Amino acid sequence: RRIKKSRKVVKTVLTSSAMEEDKGITATNRRIMLTMKNRPRTLQQRLNNLFLVWILLLFASCLEPIRYHSYQPVSSTGWDREDTLSYLFLSPLPNGDYEMQIGMRHIESYPYRDIWLGLRTNWEGDSLYHTDTLHLYLADERGDWYGTGMGGVVQFAQKESVTWSLRDSISKPVVQIFHLMNDSVLKGISDVGIRLSVASRCIDAEEDE
Repeated sequence: RRIKKSRKVVKTVLTSSAMEEDKGITATNRRIMLTMKNRPRTLQQRLNNLFLVWILLLFASCLEPIRYHSYQPVSSTGWDREDTLSYLFLSPLPNGDYEMQIGMRHIESYPYRDIWLGLRTNWEGDSLYHTDTLHLYLADERGDWYGTGMGGVVQFAQKESVTWSLRDSISKPVVQIFHLMNDSVLKGISDVGIRLSVASRCIDAEEDE
């Protein structure tokens, strides 16, 4: 009987030891998993992060800071040929290259698919004005408006910018717009605006290539 009793005790001790060993293995596995989870980033992950930062910086450098954005209303009775819309800048513009886009709001019943505009600026000197002609298409050949809108009013934005180079600071920059259509009083135009921004350096780089 004593021998059998001692065998049972030995068997019990072995079983407890095995359980403690299993717990030790489980704890070790957990430590390994935590170590792998918290291990430093690999070289590939760091390169991916650097590439993402480079893309963000490139995108930021391509942004065009807006210097001026304003609309002037046209008379509700129509845009008289002698009525010139003036856009006055509150502060001088620093030297550099700029891009100007024309915006326009017109009603859906505007009778033409295009419009001719005169653009007068004093960018070559405060008292020296220069006039250019712009021909903008507001609709395609089928008569579908390029702009979008609702309630019978269409918002149009010029796609191709007019580029200006300012080399001498002008104390009072002025932009004036008037229409050159055959109608002495042009119907259907409600507002005309300009958007002036610093020329994109990315576009300049492509042109240099």
